[in-house]
Amino acid sequence: MFYYKGHSMLTTLPSPSAQTIRQSVPDQEDIIRRSLERSARYGVDPHLDGAPESTRLSDEQLRERINGQRVFYTLAKEQIDSLYRLLRDTGFCMALADSEGYVLYVVGDSDLVEHFKRRRCIPGYRWTERDIGTCAIGLSLEERVPVFLPGDRMYSAQARKISNAGAPVFSLDGGRVLGAISLSGGSDMMHIHTLGLVRQAAETVTSQLRERERIRELAIIMHLAEFQLRVWQRGRQQELWPLNIRKE
Repeated sequence: MFYYKGHSMLTTLPSPSAQTIRQSVPDQEDIIRRSLERSARYGVDPHLDGAPESTRLSDEQLRERINGQRVFYTLAKEQIDSLYRLLRDTGFCMALADSEGYVLYVVGDSDLVEHFKRRRCIPGYRWTERDIGTCAIGLSLEERVPVFLPGDRMYSAQARKISNAGAPVFSLDGGRVLGAISLSGGSDMMHIHTLGLVRQAAETVTSQLRERERIRELAIIMHLAEFQLRVWQRGRQQELWPLNIRKE
């Protein structure tokens, strides 16, 4: 078990050991180093106050983007809400982004949500390495792996008191990244363990996508079987019809 000490409460959550988490993900320092180098190459200003306004979607564009990936959005939002219910009032914030880095959903404690609003990490804005530099959402999308990003390794100077964990959500066949889930909190609150929580949430979404597909395929098989049975029954009735006439 591990503990988060929030404003006035203590939340206890089960978690794999830090050693287990570190052994199950690629070298985090190497991943972060590559991201920082890419961010510098892209020419991102480390003193940006947040995501560029040029990345903002209109309300209609945001609705269309969500509706175009409704199943992914719904399942991921359910996972985020479920996890946040355990973390509520302990100083955390969670976000969901799609495969292009557009933030679709944010939920969290009010003080951290206000920080996210100032940084424009809110629905409708794009949050990628090219836009904001090294960040959990952009990094997990770029590298396609779960990442734990300490605040002092954030590219943006204004975000270095906040640490983040992010994990990509894969399609049911594992071939595509559908988006990313992130968890953020004060650097004194975040630990490598939080990566396990975010990773589990992302993997659960993929598992649920697979289960939905399995149920869909089963429904198709059952429908075809029912159709074939009706065809056979009609054919059998036609075969017996002359016999019934002769009996009469």
